[in-house]
Amino acid sequence: MGLFVCFIVHNLLNFKWYKVLFKGRYTVQRSLQTAINFLLLISFLGCMLSALMISGVVFQDFRIPGMMMFGRKLHMASSAWCFVLMSLHLGLHIRPPKQKAAKIAFYTGMSNLFEILQREFIYLWYYFDLQLRQIFPYWVLGMVLGSLISVFAKERIHNLFAGMKDKRWGLFGIVPACILGILSPLCMYGTIPLAASFSEKGMRQDWLASFMMASILLNPQLIMYSTALGTELVLIRVITCFLCGIAAGLCVHFFYRGRDFFNFSGFSAPKNKDTDPNLLLRFLKNLWRNIKATGLYFLLGILLSALFQRYVPADAFAGLFGKNEGFGVLMAATIGVPLYVCGGGTIPLLQQWLWDGMSVGAATSFMITGPSTKITNLGALKIVLGAKRFFLYLAFVIVFSLVCGWIVNIF
Repeated sequence: MGLFVCFIVHNLLNFKWYKVLFKGRYTVQRSLQTAINFLLLISFLGCMLSALMISGVVFQDFRIPGMMMFGRKLHMASSAWCFVLMSLHLGLHIRPPKQKAAKIAFYTGMSNLFEILQREFIYLWYYFDLQLRQIFPYWVLGMVLGSLISVFAKERIHNLFAGMKDKRWGLFGIVPACILGILSPLCMYGTIPLAASFSEKGMRQDWLASFMMASILLNPQLIMYSTALGTELVLIRVITCFLCGIAAGLCVHFFYRGRDFFNFSGFSAPKNKDTDPNLLLRFLKNLWRNIKATGLYFLLGILLSALFQRYVPADAFAGLFGKNEGFGVLMAATIGVPLYVCGGGTIPLLQQWLWDGMSVGAATSFMITGPSTKITNLGALKIVLGAKRFFLYLAFVIVFSLVCGWIVNIF
């Protein structure tokens, strides 16, 4: 309470600083002072908020069930950073004739800051290195498998699907269409132009929907990545993606019978980049393109996993995504929309989340909403589907992911 009173009094006495915050030119010194002030403000707020969370007498009514351990860790971290940032704050604001004391306070604060940063870097490097050693072999195998299929089997897979338009399989054609979609090595960028070429040749809309949905959700490369999560998660991912493709085909068949669901005007068949006459060079070039396309996201995913492992308490995460399974599935389906960028990049995060207590159902929900709602691909989907069908697509994906997540948790 005393800290809170001092905090309020200090801010009232220096309120004019807030008034001129957006006025004048920002020099290097002013920018540094402003950044330290805001960091100190955040640390103080963290200190006071965590005090409410761990209070056993005065503010016991404000305590959040299950958050005691998190509150203690937040309080310790906030208190430590407050001392460091207060030293820097004093060093930058004390004026002559106390200039010598100001320099001492400033350099002491900087020394403490560098010591903390060095320690945190060592921790993060340890977690990063540990995760990289565990995931890297699966990423390499996924790269190699994806390039092998892309160079030596992609055309055959797509020709098999193109040849289906002459078959009289009716509704049952969505099953082979879905299987071929999973086997196709293309991501959404390549799948939409390819589907446009199939549509021009007279492919049925429901078969096309199954092929596209399955191809967007999964490919052989991503299956290999997912083996890092364990056999159970791989099987669940393949089965749910297959069922999602089947469900998409059924929806288009029954609700859009006799009507066009897709509008591929403006899209043409993708250009084949695997044209080098030397098979080895063709494979190596494809492998290099895959590395360039996914390597940065893969490393970013490992870095996020290391940050998560270091700074997010496992018990708090388990309480959110593990014990409360119904709410955890809903949360996982929701965060899959903005967070998912690349399949290889999210595997390290999923692995860490599962270790920290995320339920398998929540992971399943994330693996469905993530690839099907990648922010970078939604623009192209909106063009192909139109506004109304685009929102129907999003609703279908969210509902299907929630149902799958809840069913997996039940069984």
